[in-house]
Amino acid sequence: MRIPICAQERLTITVRYLETGDAHTTIAANYRMSPTTLGRIVYETCNAIWNNLLGEYVKAPNSETEWEKIDKEFETRWHFPHCVGAIDGKHVQMFAPARSGSSYFNYKKTHSIVLMAVSDAKYRFILA
Repeated sequence: MRIPICAQERLTITVRYLETGDAHTTIAANYRMSPTTLGRIVYETCNAIWNNLLGEYVKAPNSETEWEKIDKEFETRWHFPHCVGAIDGKHVQMFAPARSGSSYFNYKKTHSIVLMAVSDAKYRFILA
């Protein structure tokens, strides 16, 4: 019988993957598991984080005053005027869903979904 992978190790593996962007095979070898298992862990952990923490930590400004505050923070902290958010994205590698064709195929010749987010001047997510 296999020993289940605890929540702490699942989170560690997921953070390591998101931090480094290494291939599933590389990280899986470090944790002595198959790339398929690693992919499933990353997918399940990201879904759990998204479903449980999105509303608490990703809060879009909902008034003109809040947007102006972000603008002032960018100008004060980074000397970058008239900015209300910094946009970035990451390809999160995945196994292609059945019958998806080339829908998830990217320029790196792997299957992925794109995580895009907007952060304020203090690196807090405001849109995802």
